[in-house]
Amino acid sequence: EVERQELPPAEKLQAALRNHVLIVADNLDTIAVFFQDEASLPAGPARRIADRKREYDHRLQALLRAAQEDGSVRTDLDGRVVVESLLGMCNWLYHWYRPSG
Repeated sequence: EVERQELPPAEKLQAALRNHVLIVADNLDTIAVFFQDEASLPAGPARRIADRKREYDHRLQALLRAAQEDGSVRTDLDGRVVVESLLGMCNWLYHWYRPSG
């Protein structure tokens, strides 16, 4: 768990994003199916997934805020926009990344 590590806030954010990228890269097929079929889920599972995604986003936003507060990340950037942008880039890996090169 990155949040419990004894690291500066910006390094915690980097570690969290690195972990996210590694999970996507190690599960390309599963991630592709998830993102392509997410809208087809029944209401109950869709709500649970949305809740977990929102919690994950808030945790990343908290890491970003801490990095902004200690001066290692610009403070003029909206945390939600930054996190959504970063996650979008990380998640898009399944479209183009191939372990074989």
